Amino acid sequence: MDKELTILIFILVLILLIFILVPLTFMFPMFQMHMQMMGYSFLPFPLFFVFLIIAIIALIVGLVLVIRYVFEKETTKKETNEVKKVYVFPLTEEEKKVIEFLKQNEGKSEQKIIQKTFNLSKVKTHRILTRLESRGIIIRAKRGREMMVILK
Repeated sequence: MDKELTILIFILVLILLIFILVPLTFMFPMFQMHMQMMGYSFLPFPLFFVFLIIAIIALIVGLVLVIRYVFEKETTKKETNEVKKVYVFPLTEEEKKVIEFLKQNEGKSEQKIIQKTFNLSKVKTHRILTRLESRGIIIRAKRGREMMVILK
């Protein structure tokens, strides 16, 4: 259950308790007494207790939802405060050359031009660019049949 739904349910339970069940629990004993004085005894089990039990159950459900919401919020805070270890490996010489080449060419070039400039095979060029892309240094975008390499 997501947090917004939990909060909504809790608010509805509070509204039910405050505005409906609490006044009814005070009104029904008087209503029963009035009906008995008039000669009607159609309520074998006092309705007061029924509404009191409903109010207690609603209160317990509301408290459980609030405790659950607070507990989930604390666990998400703990998860966000943890420091994630990221291992950053230094750039290879070929990767540095490709980055310098992109800087000289206004931050973009075709993959084929990079391949020819550095006299690399297609596979080697692809691997270098894939590593740079996974580190977030470049973006590759397909333009027709060519791959554009853009420096971030």
